[in-house]
Amino acid sequence: LPEFDGFEPMRDRGRQVINDHLEGDFFPDGTYREHSTSYQSSTLAIDLLFPWTVAHANRASLVEEPNLPVVHSWLGWYASMTQPNGELPPIGDAFGAKSIGRLGRGAVLTASPGLKGFVESLAACATTEPDGSNRDNALGLADSLLPDWEALCTEQPAYTSAVFADGGWVALRDSWDPDAT
Repeated sequence: LPEFDGFEPMRDRGRQVINDHLEGDFFPDGTYREHSTSYQSSTLAIDLLFPWTVAHANRASLVEEPNLPVVHSWLGWYASMTQPNGELPPIGDAFGAKSIGRLGRGAVLTASPGLKGFVESLAACATTEPDGSNRDNALGLADSLLPDWEALCTEQPAYTSAVFADGGWVALRDSWDPDAT
């Protein structure tokens, strides 16, 4: 879309709307004010990660620096709430959502080695075939993100269980491994 006349004001307005919502729709711990896991999942994917991926591919900025901690916390909540089977539990007006692609995009866009480490633990169980086939780009990352994914180092997250007191969420796990409880 950047080639269309008049696109720049629309892009600037979209960037402002996204950043306004990051500032106003989240508690200090990064949790979204909506207490439905599917709403959180959809909002993360459609309203933030998709436009951010497009901006990234076009080497444009999207999330303003003061809002990056909110995004990091939101992704931390999302990873914490993700079950070992790679799905977000259906809580509230909800459906189970696969987390791996959203978290993979988030790891690249925030340059988070810990988030990448968690995603890789999910990717170990994300294949559809017992022999490991269909593993190529199991994350479903856009081509523009793959080089950054490959260049990003991997770490395990610094915590296992987490309390998100502002939003009223608690996530308990004993590890970040695919067989965690």
